[in-house]
Amino acid sequence: MPSTTTPPVTAQNDGRSRYNTKVLAELLNAKPREIKAFLRGQLAPGRTQELQTELLAAGIPL
Repeated sequence: MPSTTTPPVTAQNDGRSRYNTKVLAELLNAKPREIKAFLRGQLAPGRTQELQTELLAAGIPL
């Protein structure tokens, strides 16, 4: 039975797994546009740190 704490991923041809914007937004309780800004490096430093901490706590490497 799959873990309920691990969100689904989209497989890539290079063997790595990547989380899409929608999955990250749900996992972090954030809006998709906030996740997009985070991934582009355009999010406020304080909020960026919060999201990074939450991702690490969820076991998602940065």
